[in-house]
Amino acid sequence: EFVSHLTVPTILDYIGVHSYEGIETTNTVNFRSDMKENPKGMHVLVVDDICDTGATLKWTKEHLGKKEPASLTSVVMLDKKERRRVDVDPEWAGWVIPNKFVVGYGLDF
Repeated sequence: EFVSHLTVPTILDYIGVHSYEGIETTNTVNFRSDMKENPKGMHVLVVDDICDTGATLKWTKEHLGKKEPASLTSVVMLDKKERRRVDVDPEWAGWVIPNKFVVGYGLDF
């Protein structure tokens, strides 16, 4: 849904990263697959559904930062600041929500 509203030329690429099994955190970030494009010198926006412990977002930003993008920012649909375990915050969030289990449109579960 988000991408359909972009009005600037955009290259879409994906990485596969997760830190949950079902509804519980594994406390470990699992890397599945990397980007196909080389983001060196590009402006990179990390888009994710939810930021709670922050582990996945922090790992992702560190991983992508090593690829030398021109800029690296992040946006999440939902931000659970109460659950944060690491020092990371998305630059933008659609909604800040309380520490409740959520299911719905745009979420991985």
